[in-house]
Amino acid sequence: MTIYWTPSDAREIMPRFRNLVDHEVDSKSHARDVVTVADGTAEDTIRRDVATILLKAAVVGEQAVASLGDKC
Repeated sequence: MTIYWTPSDAREIMPRFRNLVDHEVDSKSHARDVVTVADGTAEDTIRRDVATILLKAAVVGEQAVASLGDKC
């Protein structure tokens, strides 16, 4: 199965590639565990695309889980 990115995905994610400003970069558990707004956007895009193909799929993404902190 091949999933192709749509132009809207490219407009949302690709402009951020190597083009982030300081407030778009953060860390999770320690300073070397870097996360960016592009990471979250990419994960959201993948989750949305998978849901359109595999209707009953559960997607567990790294950024979504990390955002839960101690709740999980």
